[in-house]
Amino acid sequence: MIVRSSFSRAGKSAFAGMILLFGAARGFAALAWKTTDLALTAKLGQPAVTATFPFTNTGETPVRITEIVTSCGCLTTKLAKEVWGPGESGELTAELSTAGLVGRRENTITLVSDDRPGKPQILSVALSVPEAFVVQPRFVFWRKGEKAEPKSIAVTLHDPATMRITAVKAMSPGVSARLSPGASPGAYAIVVVPADTTQTLQTTLQLKVTVGGEETTSLIYVAVK
Repeated sequence: MIVRSSFSRAGKSAFAGMILLFGAARGFAALAWKTTDLALTAKLGQPAVTATFPFTNTGETPVRITEIVTSCGCLTTKLAKEVWGPGESGELTAELSTAGLVGRRENTITLVSDDRPGKPQILSVALSVPEAFVVQPRFVFWRKGEKAEPKSIAVTLHDPATMRITAVKAMSPGVSARLSPGASPGAYAIVVVPADTTQTLQTTLQLKVTVGGEETTSLIYVAVK
């Protein structure tokens, strides 16, 4: 009986403690996020993509967002205000520039608020940027003393209706480059010839392609070694 009485008192004390803790927690501020991870895919030629992170203050006191830090200069954020009252909802928007990006890119947003002291909220955005055109190979070379025969580089535009090659320029007078259309729409060949293979050479070709009204420059490497 003594043991049961002791256990009962301990149980009541623990239960009372839980009630007090729960009651205190109800007064805490808390931002609840609809999602903290997004995966986005840019359209071909799209200059920027916008991500939206909705949230609600589910606590009973206001929350102040004190700092927002992004992992990349290509990512900018917007927030309507700093302080959000109990029950108030809002959203953090993030704009990701696709300039110079191809493939998948992981980005993070670190958000500091006074409802999570010492525990910043991490928001993640995975952005996939389609390759607008393919260049194969991106490096051609001749051995020193080798016969200076033409070599071909294939260029394929994924959407020839909205894309066009505006220029192919050799960055050295020791190399000539000529663009020729291929057998199918969007297919081209760049024919490259060095003027002399008796001397070593390292240079580039500039391939300029307009995608959705935006011009992008791709480099092709040429060498005699």
